[in-house]
Amino acid sequence: MTPYIYVAHDPLAMTEAQVTEFDQSLLAQAHDAGIVFIRQDINGNREIVEYTDVVPPEAAEGGDVSLVKPEYVDDRLQAVIDVFDALKAVMFPATGTTTASDGTHTASGGTQTKPRRAARKVTPEAAFETALAALKEIVQGGEEE
Repeated sequence: MTPYIYVAHDPLAMTEAQVTEFDQSLLAQAHDAGIVFIRQDINGNREIVEYTDVVPPEAAEGGDVSLVKPEYVDDRLQAVIDVFDALKAVMFPATGTTTASDGTHTASGGTQTKPRRAARKVTPEAAFETALAALKEIVQGGEEE
């Protein structure tokens, strides 16, 4: 049997919390207050369920229930980091300094410098598109949009 966790989602506050109390009367009260219950499997697939379907997880043969594999979280976090790294490269490109070609001097007597973009093998735009595509692949699980 696939282990599941249940999440209580409050659509007004846009918050979620893992369900740890399985008393049906409390779940019914939450449902009546507008809480939506979501069942999530170990692969991250989510499905809205009725509060009456929310049940405590059953222990696996070894007695432990693995709710989330660490590599599942690591893959998703790395994908998010890659997207933001690519976005950072676009928004804040690395700059170097060069001496002004006209030999202009500053008031302090130094040579005026102007910023220039560092040479890149991969454009920031391409890096962003690649990282975003990888993030979408993880989130969608290979499904088409």
